Amino acid sequence: MLRPRTFRDTRSITQRDDLLRIAETENKRQRSLRFLYEWKEDSRSVITSRIHQQHNAQKKREVQMVNKELIIVRRAALRFLLEEEYRQYQEELSLMGKTFHVQRL
Repeated sequence: MLRPRTFRDTRSITQRDDLLRIAETENKRQRSLRFLYEWKEDSRSVITSRIHQQHNAQKKREVQMVNKELIIVRRAALRFLLEEEYRQYQEELSLMGKTFHVQRL
């Protein structure tokens, strides 16, 4: 035979239901926080990798520019050296009474 429920029984059932609801709410909140944390970590790693890619691209462009400048400086130095050598050679030939043949168009 079923015994009739008392106020105390009803209160304990209500308390258990409340505790279960609170636990379920807390569980949902924990899952939500875990999802948010993982999302932030993923986005942080994506941002970090993009920053590294941008830095690497910038370094590559800078190296290319430095190489171009180096080529320009070397060409100018070589041109100066060749002109100086040409003048010296002309002076030596003129001291010997000889000249270069310069074809004029």
